[in-house]
Amino acid sequence: MKDSRTKLICLHHAGGGPTVFDHWVRTAPDGLDVIALELPKHPDIAGRRLYRSADDLVPALAEHVAER
Repeated sequence: MKDSRTKLICLHHAGGGPTVFDHWVRTAPDGLDVIALELPKHPDIAGRRLYRSADDLVPALAEHVAER
């Protein structure tokens, strides 16, 4: 049986983090999964973007969402 839940994918603003959506995660109605993603950062340089374009970022995020 296919999962009938709706997923709302949330991307935080520049300089923010996924915690800005904590209230949404806690108060989402039944049947709605709020997924607050953290944008990937360079592992060696704090805060530096790992991806420089949406063309590179979107497939990586899609893979991450598919795992949830």
